[in-house]
Amino acid sequence: MAGKRAIYPVGVLALQGAAQSHISCLNRIYNEKEKICAVRTLEELQNCQRLIIPGGESTTILKLLSYYQLFEPLKEYCKTHPIFGSCAGGILLANKVSHPEQLSLKTIDIHAIRNYYGTQLDSFNAEIEICGSLKNFIPTPLKAAFIRAPKFEPLSDQVEILGQYQGYPVLLRQNNILIASFHVELGEDLRLHRYFLRM
Repeated sequence: MAGKRAIYPVGVLALQGAAQSHISCLNRIYNEKEKICAVRTLEELQNCQRLIIPGGESTTILKLLSYYQLFEPLKEYCKTHPIFGSCAGGILLANKVSHPEQLSLKTIDIHAIRNYYGTQLDSFNAEIEICGSLKNFIPTPLKAAFIRAPKFEPLSDQVEILGQYQGYPVLLRQNNILIASFHVELGEDLRLHRYFLRM
């Protein structure tokens, strides 16, 4: 008899980057590791109800998506499932990428400018001002880390700005897609992960 197919409430793309930090945050929320899947194969992707694409090196993640033949399946998956892209994950989800240009999944109507906030040596921590509908769920600022962070520019009014840093949009949502310029998974605040799990 075939084994019962496991269905996970959430998966984290685990080809490269800060996947383990997101998994650690989710473990603290669920307290049940079997509810979280480290996604490396098409079958694992298809068994998840939602997905986090972590920060890392977007060009490396693209190469690995191609190598494992996951790029097109992930693009289709993004059309129907809640997705949270953090830093490089957000770049991969953007409709347009520059500095330099690169391939992307084109799932959220924004322009991503890579490394806008500087190099690894320019990394810093900051508070994110919450705005828009997210204030109903997260009423006070988020603490976050900017590490080779991209700038995100909305390209249509379908994109809602949920968080800002010094007047720049750094947390945005369009329908089922949520993206952040920063890393929230490196701290202790789980509110953004909880928000994503309710999307």
